[in-house]
This record gives sequence, C-alpha cells and structure tokens, in this order.
Amino acid sequence: MDDIAKSCVYCGRIAAEPTRDHIPPKSLFNKPRPANLITVCACGCCNERFRKDEDYFWLTLSSRSEAARNPEAGDASFRAIQNLARPEATGFRSAFLGTVRSLAVKTASGLYVGNTLTYDVSFPRLNRMAAKITRGLFCFETKGLLAANYLATARALDQFTESPEDKNLQRHLQQLLAHAAAEQPHSVGRVFSYRFKRDPDDPQSSITLFHIYETTAFLGLTIKRSDRPDKVWTEWA
Repeated sequence: MDDIAKSCVYCGRIAAEPTRDHIPPKSLFNKPRPANLITVCACGCCNERFRKDEDYFWLTLSSRSEAARNPEAGDASFRAIQNLARPEATGFRSAFLGTVRSLAVKTASGLYVGNTLTYDVSFPRLNRMAAKITRGLFCFETKGLLAANYLATARALDQFTESPEDKNLQRHLQQLLAHAAAEQPHSVGRVFSYRFKRDPDDPQSSITLFHIYETTAFLGLTIKRSDRPDKVWTEWA
C-alpha cells in the first residue's frame, strides 16, 4: 500500500491505522447495501469527528416529506429515529426534538385541514457534511489528495431558493449547475447519485452536483483557499 492509499483524505496525514470512510455515510443505505459503495482512506480521528453531523444528515434527509416517494428513504428514516433512542444519543435527541414544532396545513386555496409536525433544519450542519462528501468524491475520482492550499465547500440547493441572493450569484450558480449537469451521472442505488467535473485548466478545482434520495441536491466545489466564498458558503472541509 503506497502513501496515497494510506493518507487521510481529510487531514492529509499518513494514518497509522487507516480506516475506510464511506462517501456518503453508509447509514443512509438500507441492508443489503449496494456492492458499489464508495470509500476513501481516513484516519480514525477524522472518521470519528464527523459522526454527529453524519447522524444529523441521515435523520434530516431521510425524514423529509419530499423524500417519501423514494422507497429507500422510509426505512432509512425509521432506522434514524431508532438511532435517537440509544442512551448515548441523549444530547443529540434532545437537540433535535427541541426543533420539532406543529405546523398548520392548508390547501392551495388557503383552507385549513389540520396540523402536522415539522422540524427546523440546520443548513450549516448539512453543508458541513456535504463539503466532506465533496472532498471525498474529489479524492475518489482523482485517485489523489486535495492540495493543502485548496478546500472543499458545498451548499444545499434548497438554501439558494429559500434565501434570495443577488443576480450575479444566481447567474454564477446556473453556470456551475450547467457545467456539472453535462457530466455522466454515477449512482449508488437510489440513495446517492453524483456528477463530477474537473477544471481542465486547474486539476485541483472541481464541481460536484449530487443528490440524496433523489430529492435533496447539493452543489460542491473544490477551490483555492484564497477564493473561499465566505459571504455565501461558510462551511468547508
């Protein structure tokens, strides 16, 4: 095994005891899991430090009402809720349940038909995990590490539509999406699919468009640290 195969894709260090990290987290997949799960090398410390965000990502995306049409999401949501019952998940359970609230349901004409439960979404937590996935996919696709002066950043596309941005940003977003959409899609069951495009003029720069449960979409970038879009995308890996 060479140094690249033993180097953690997140911190770059050669791992004394390398582990295989799943991209995206394997918790999103129900058993029997697909044979083509994507893994990358990670040190034990980096593998562990994303654990809570992975659980949040799994619970939030599998439980979205929009994901109900995906047959994988329902079982994944059930498992994620069961995961909340673990004694060691007390803090996570309390924090998540604290965001649950009642929401009035109305028809398109405004007629009240009852209440349902909803929860507040932490986009920073989702985006941190999406940035991790973006970095992992870059390393998987290129068979190498992301250079130290580059970072991976990502953002849920829902966040763009729910938060009005300036026209220049919207134009730039559409250009990025068009570049990514032109690439060949890769799928891991009906849970995860992505399109990856590398910049021919800068091999360390890339665009990744990926979907979870055929519903929630994220746009990820690998860019120079000096170009970090702080005012727009504040989560990176």
